[in-house]
Amino acid sequence: MNRFLRILATPLFFLLLIGCVEDSLESAHTAEMYYVDLVYALHHHDQKGAEEASRHFTKSIAGLDASSYPLLSETETEDLRFHLDRAEQHYMEVRASISGEELEQALIQLNRATEELRAARIPGFGELYVVNIQEFLAAWMEVSRTSRREDASSRDWRAINRQIKATHALWRQSRSYSPSPSTYFFSDEDATSFDQAHHQLDRLMGELKASLEQEDDVLTKSYVDAADAAVWGLVRRFGSPKEGGLKISPLETDPSR
Repeated sequence: MNRFLRILATPLFFLLLIGCVEDSLESAHTAEMYYVDLVYALHHHDQKGAEEASRHFTKSIAGLDASSYPLLSETETEDLRFHLDRAEQHYMEVRASISGEELEQALIQLNRATEELRAARIPGFGELYVVNIQEFLAAWMEVSRTSRREDASSRDWRAINRQIKATHALWRQSRSYSPSPSTYFFSDEDATSFDQAHHQLDRLMGELKASLEQEDDVLTKSYVDAADAAVWGLVRRFGSPKEGGLKISPLETDPSR
């Protein structure tokens, strides 16, 4: 594997290193897969899944260093190093929280690490699908988390409804993004699967927003549950195949090239 790797950050967190394009695409895809596996496991309180995904994700971003971007200016390199160091600190906290079975705290720390990597303005960052919908995904996970509270009062639900409206607005901003053909190779079957999942999520987000007019917390909760399944039905297509992801190959495997 070429030492100049492109590593994904998202959500999170993925870094694209300058060098061999083909190796970069493969490495970026690998990191994105395990990030999706990790954030899904944390959100669904899957201790074993989180531990396994964390191990794989750690390997995929091993050796990350600002010096891997030789075309950046000195100021840009220092800024990148600052944010990468902060992201690394948060990610160490993520692993410690997973070991301590504090998965909600680990998810908060993972989001912090992701924000530092976003702030690093990593070259090529915008090519990654999960990165492009990360703001929506983070907001959605908070809606999903708070709506699961069995002791939520009417006042709590008014706050949740405000979160839903804000998250719906973020989805409207995010829904135009499509997987970049410069980063992913989709078979016809993969493309159809993605389009179907995307359409289903778009429909359910609209229905969820409309349900708020009924002022029925039980009804809204049912729509949140349906939309939550659709969110992960879309996002997990970028996770590892054994966890439900598409068998997406980087572009260099396209036989037409």
